[in-house]
Amino acid sequence: PEDYVIYEDPQLFVDRRGHFHCLYHAYQRKGPSDDCSDSLVSAHAYSPDGYQWYTSSVPPYGTQIQVLEPNTVDGRNTTTTTTKILATRERPKPVFDSNGVMTHIVEAVCGSPNCFKDANRDGPLLRYDPQWCVHCKYHQWDFTLVSPLLLK
Repeated sequence: PEDYVIYEDPQLFVDRRGHFHCLYHAYQRKGPSDDCSDSLVSAHAYSPDGYQWYTSSVPPYGTQIQVLEPNTVDGRNTTTTTTKILATRERPKPVFDSNGVMTHIVEAVCGSPNCFKDANRDGPLLRYDPQWCVHCKYHQWDFTLVSPLLLK
């Protein structure tokens, strides 16, 4: 079924309170893949004791990230915050500080907002896979992303 969620790349950790958490790369077999802005890319399960588990109804993060881009205005160097869409975010790895607080997440990502072939790569500009955004990675530029978390 289309709404069936596929979970992979589990990353298990215990927080400072002793509660268990598992971050996943998650996706659904939904399309089309010409706009990945609202695709499912993550899931979070948690447990107070490691035996009884719960799945969050809200993904911990989505396909949209905020990046600072260098800019020059009237000869002055500035930065502009821009929203970028990533087709998929996989293999989540949390990073913790010395106090056990999660500060960053490291992931493999597809830096394309859709599954159209990148014009800077060899070959014509063609759609690769019209089915799911998770498959954009097979024909796009992929890279490692280190994202700082906004701590409250």
